[in-house]
Amino acid sequence: MNLELSDEQRMLAEMVERFAADHYDIAKRAAYQKSDIGFSKQNWDLMAKTGILSIPFSDEYGGLNGTAGDIASVMRPLGRV
Repeated sequence: MNLELSDEQRMLAEMVERFAADHYDIAKRAAYQKSDIGFSKQNWDLMAKTGILSIPFSDEYGGLNGTAGDIASVMRPLGRV
C-alpha cells in the first residue's frame, strides 16, 4: 500500500496549510472560541467556497468524490491547528 501523497494531494495540503496559517493561528482561534458562536463563520464559508468541505462526499451530493488520501491531505494540516 502506497501511503505517499500524490502531487495533487500535496498541493491540496499546502493550500490548507496556508489557509490554517492565515486564518487559524492560536490568537485567532482563541478569539473565535470566545465569540458568541464559538467559531468563524467566514472561515467555514471560505472552506466551503474552495471545495475543502465537499471533498469526502460523492458527486451525487455535490461533493468531489475524495479518496482517503485526499481527506487526509486536508485533515492533517487542519488537525495541527
